[in-house]
Amino acid sequence: MVASPGMRAIRELPLAASLLLVGLALFFGGGPRYGSLPWLGGGALLAIVVLIITRGVPAGWPRLVPLVALAGWLALSISWSALPDRSWDYANRTLVYLLFAVLGLWLAGRTRELALGLMVLLGAVVVWSLLGKVLPFVYDYGSLEVGRLRGPIGLWNQLALATAFALPLALWRRRLEGALLAYVSIVALLLTYSRGGVITAAVVVIAWFVLDRDDAFEGARTLFAAAVPAGVVPVTRVRAAEESERPPSRDLVEKLARACELGSAGLPVGVQVAARPWHDHVALAAMQVIERAARAAADYPASPPR
Repeated sequence: MVASPGMRAIRELPLAASLLLVGLALFFGGGPRYGSLPWLGGGALLAIVVLIITRGVPAGWPRLVPLVALAGWLALSISWSALPDRSWDYANRTLVYLLFAVLGLWLAGRTRELALGLMVLLGAVVVWSLLGKVLPFVYDYGSLEVGRLRGPIGLWNQLALATAFALPLALWRRRLEGALLAYVSIVALLLTYSRGGVITAAVVVIAWFVLDRDDAFEGARTLFAAAVPAGVVPVTRVRAAEESERPPSRDLVEKLARACELGSAGLPVGVQVAARPWHDHVALAAMQVIERAARAAADYPASPPR
């Protein structure tokens, strides 16, 4: 029996709605602000109503009773809270968590598809964030005095937590895509300068190895593969007229960069070579070719400048 398009759409609704809402929250959630809660909660509630009408109440709903009780308690606490506005925000946020949890009840048998979808979303967020540092039109970081990676989520600690969530998915998936996700996630995590994010990522990775010992070896290979083989080859020296071509600026980063470049005449200039994971021989061979060609130049940095 072939399912009709309508039946296929109803079957895919929980997964599609969940990934759509998570993607919207990651890219347009506004970081620590609460402005996205109404439309995120409204979207989740609409999907839940449609699913209940078309597929009935899902199994496993009693497991959400503690979260329902917490949401109810936070709502009641508004009446005696010393900071009712803050209590209102906490109650609304917990209610949205509850709605997402209810939506997840229909995904109990599709965890693999959900994990793959989350990998794509988290990978897109990390790549978008890194591109924002290279291409300013991708994400406006504003003043360069704050260099922490934070786009598009809006807050570096939240971006660090997103990268921490991506790491166990990368370890689970393994293969090339897992190694790539682990690599970009680790780079983004370090660029957030979030100590809490680094600690969380370490705890999550350790927990994954403890709980999934059967795949520990493959997971370790994925982490090692994320550390791509790379090296630096000196090719020339900084000439006197090349110390700094940066014009005077009031920007703090530009000032520091110009100060570092002044007096750099005679220092070596290197070229970084990187290869695919487990292809160390390719990186070494390329470095050797570059070094042989550079040695023929008169300004090759064969010895330290005097």
